[in-house]
Amino acid sequence: MSHSKAITPAEDGALTSKPCHIHKLPFDILYDIFKLAVSMHISIKTAEMAFTFSHVCRRWRQYALDIPTLWTTIGFTRKTRHQTWERQKAFLERSKDSPLLIVIYGPRGWDSIGLSASAVAGILRVINPHLHRWRSLTIFLHLKGVKVICDQLRHACAPALKRLVINPLTLQTKESPRPSKCQFHIFGGGLPNLEDWESPFPVMPSPSLSPRMDNLRRLLIRDDNEERRQRIKLEGIISMLAKCPRLERLSLSFHYPLEFDPSRQQMVPQISLPHLSSLDNMSLHSWHIVPILIFIKAPSLRYLGRISNCIIPIIAALNPYPGVQEINFNRQSWCQLTSYDTSTLWTAFSNLSSLTQLGFSEQYIHSEMIHILKNLCPHLIRLSLWYCKYDSPSDLCDIVKARMESPNVASLEKLHIRTSPLRNLPDSDRFWLETNVPSFEYQCED
Repeated sequence: MSHSKAITPAEDGALTSKPCHIHKLPFDILYDIFKLAVSMHISIKTAEMAFTFSHVCRRWRQYALDIPTLWTTIGFTRKTRHQTWERQKAFLERSKDSPLLIVIYGPRGWDSIGLSASAVAGILRVINPHLHRWRSLTIFLHLKGVKVICDQLRHACAPALKRLVINPLTLQTKESPRPSKCQFHIFGGGLPNLEDWESPFPVMPSPSLSPRMDNLRRLLIRDDNEERRQRIKLEGIISMLAKCPRLERLSLSFHYPLEFDPSRQQMVPQISLPHLSSLDNMSLHSWHIVPILIFIKAPSLRYLGRISNCIIPIIAALNPYPGVQEINFNRQSWCQLTSYDTSTLWTAFSNLSSLTQLGFSEQYIHSEMIHILKNLCPHLIRLSLWYCKYDSPSDLCDIVKARMESPNVASLEKLHIRTSPLRNLPDSDRFWLETNVPSFEYQCED
């Protein structure tokens, strides 16, 4: 066995000419392989994969052409030669009557505008005749390209559309519309089957034309452009939420928050929202959106993520979500926990009786908060503290020890600490926590 047998040229030729076993695979197995490869991601690469399969051999090409669902991802990018979209037209023909997944992608970057407005208009001329088959529409374009799409689809109805993602690129040109002037409306004719909507703030359904979106499950709206600071209207978001009674996940993110004082009712639009009985997950990334919490009725809400601390007086005064099980407080340098008096903090965390997971990011955990974590939130078992400050490093051990000894609160089962070298825990405290907390994670990063 120490010497391998040499292969003669004749034997080598026989081996290379021997048919591969993959050619013996039956059609149903090849069909599953093709579908699995194509269905993994909705992207430009997915669209190219079907084209690659059809160029392996004559047998594979025939099989690929006999599977309409293999050609349903239609990708448009600046890299398409001459922008005639001949390949995309072939995909549309081969997909027959199958639902379509449309991807329009302009490359990211500050040095390129990607697809021109005329090219975007040409894309719409190709795909608009198949509007009734759209199941997913994903757009990565500069703002001018987004405007072209919104203008042409302003009154359109997409009866089969289930997923809509609009992600405008950051590049601006002299011809681009000013962000502070932007307010686009799309699909005013209706989106009766839409389940997933992700878009920037200025791209909204037409308030006068759009009917209810009874099947919408996930809504993500963001606005990172500082020039729109004074143009954000809570009324527009509230009117949109009023059309989504089955919403399960809501995420609102805005770059510039506005201060909110619950006593200043004039900042809050006097509009009541419908009962969002299915809402389970909500993330609000700025103070400007927190007033919505007063109007949303969501008895099934379990998760509040990236919430600023100004929710504390709302919970203390109204207790709108007694069933919340997880809250993550986001960093807000102008609104630390010390901004609130002891009674407000105590009342707020007393109302969170169902809380099992709690997270703080870049907060000052003062002595009163330490006392609250020791004695309140009876079902709390997971605590995350990222880059927080304490009066003493031993405060963490005191929290764990107090909850272990108290019969009224649950012991911590998981403690995740992320800190910087300047606030590194002493070795003795770290060893004690590793010994007494079943799942203890500690990360010290620069």
